[in-house]
Amino acid sequence: MEDKEIIVYVEKVSVNGKYLLLDFPPVKEEGVNHFDRFIEAVNYLGDLNGDIRTMLEITNINFEKAPIEGKYYEIPKEILDVENWIKKADNNFHVSLTASDEIKAVKFEKKLDKKDYVEHFKKTPNGESKVKEAFSNYASNNIYIKVFDIGQGSFNKISFNDEQSIIYDFGSMDIKSKIIDKTKISLKQNIRLKKLAKICKNNKNNNINFVLSHWDIDHYSGLLNLDDNSKKAINKYIVPNVLYSQTSKRVIKSISSKSIVINIPPQINKSIKIKSIFSNKVIILYKSSQSCDINKSGLLLIIKNKDKCIIFPGDHHYNQIDKYIIPNIKNDKKYLVVPHHGGNAGTPSIIKRWDNLEEAIISSGENIWKHPKGSVLEVLVSCSISKLHITKINKDYTLNL
Repeated sequence: MEDKEIIVYVEKVSVNGKYLLLDFPPVKEEGVNHFDRFIEAVNYLGDLNGDIRTMLEITNINFEKAPIEGKYYEIPKEILDVENWIKKADNNFHVSLTASDEIKAVKFEKKLDKKDYVEHFKKTPNGESKVKEAFSNYASNNIYIKVFDIGQGSFNKISFNDEQSIIYDFGSMDIKSKIIDKTKISLKQNIRLKKLAKICKNNKNNNINFVLSHWDIDHYSGLLNLDDNSKKAINKYIVPNVLYSQTSKRVIKSISSKSIVINIPPQINKSIKIKSIFSNKVIILYKSSQSCDINKSGLLLIIKNKDKCIIFPGDHHYNQIDKYIIPNIKNDKKYLVVPHHGGNAGTPSIIKRWDNLEEAIISSGENIWKHPKGSVLEVLVSCSISKLHITKINKDYTLNL
């Protein structure tokens, strides 16, 4: 039988951690299902056939040529040739596979053109005007911010007069060095869900709106196992329309009836632009154009009150924030949720030229990427900010804005 091409999407990779998290391209109308092809090719994993989970966590793997996160590749022969997997279906978003014998010299060859595999989910007609409707009654008398300690991920709550709330991102993914502590990960995931359930239980007016920065698993994994009460309590899900994997498509389909799907426009002349799509006295919501780097495209959020503001950039880069966001809040006292959990996000020294940077918050947990990076911490300390808060160390962060 002729071998069929199998394309994978790389969610996460760590060379030193011998770790790989793979998914498969979204299945377009009458298109190829590369996950089904994978199951067919490795028939000893046949019990995964029909499983709604398509994300595969592979450990005990060595790379001769490592892939880049957020890119598509043809799956390496070295993975397909593994004859004995130790398999554990341990959560709702991925299946864990450990090779009984170490996989050696795995080579991810040339990355593939993203436009051939990314799906642009149907945008909501007049989506930006519907964002205005969702945020129409948000007031500024008393704004309370909370950045939750939920491990390596992002989960933030903004409350307005204890009557309306915004949830910005809801995901986490804790991986500790070369040994993956499943008990600790499960505990963190349960804590995350319990915190959201409590928020939703205390909500009386069905006035919680959710905003997703981008479809990166450590920003949206919590959406995969929301309880029914949480689903009912959330009024609208405001999400980007660019999908990279079967898992992200599964989520957006599950919330589609309550979603405002924002169109992320293509680049023009290789320029990744950011523009405001909603603004009032307390909220500014931005969208950036598409990028070959998943972290540089999506939705950013600014919350303001009088002369203070807090920046929720997702994983966007410092130069993007500097060029498109800072000029609009130049004189405000600034509180920054540090991009990409304190990891690589362009040139962090750019923030040295921002006036009135008061505090910086890093949402990070146990991880094999060494977040937050020492270079980022050095820059933040040199800025003489009044407070550097790292959730892995200091737990939940709170701010009355």
